[in-house]
Amino acid sequence: MRTVVSVGILGLAVAGGIAASRPLLSEPAQAGSTMMAVPLPDAATGPVNPAAVMPQPPAELDGVPIAMLYDLHSGQTLFARNIDQRFLPASVTKVMTLYTAFDLMAQGKLSPDRMLTVSPAAWKEWHAKGSRMFLAEGSRVSVHDLLMGIANVSANDGCAVLAEGVAGSVDGWVAMMNARARELGMAHSHFGTPMGWMDEGNTYYTARDLT
Repeated sequence: MRTVVSVGILGLAVAGGIAASRPLLSEPAQAGSTMMAVPLPDAATGPVNPAAVMPQPPAELDGVPIAMLYDLHSGQTLFARNIDQRFLPASVTKVMTLYTAFDLMAQGKLSPDRMLTVSPAAWKEWHAKGSRMFLAEGSRVSVHDLLMGIANVSANDGCAVLAEGVAGSVDGWVAMMNARARELGMAHSHFGTPMGWMDEGNTYYTARDLT
């Protein structure tokens, strides 16, 4: 059985309800595409015929600026286009916020029952911006509920409250995200916010780093 994960950037990413429609202009696109046809073993049918090759992508995908097809079973990259070009991750940034929180929980440094307070600054900035949990100023909410809100409704306010409550500030939380990204080998990515809201290109990553 083959397991394949694809990463495709279709030119439209949404951060909390706002569209970010192109890769960073400051990072030049790499010319052309790279196709690697790799025969993969199949446990059910035996080795794949070495003569079998992966077909070229359809012409409709010619306009897709960044794309990657990666086989988790073999570790082979089957198709790659501009996979080191930076692009705006938008709300996918929240995956790293969730990962950072779960990592802290696994280390016993953060409890899902811990209660955090919605600060005036977090409420003022995020109570009416993009997707949110509609958290009230001064209210208290558990880490568990914040993670549920971030994962299920892409809550920008939940990200801010989690960041401030756990790390003491949004900047402190973002530093933790970037440190974890380096440990994961994401050498060409950087996080400037915990939620992916547009920040003049300070937040970016590459398709290669997503694997």
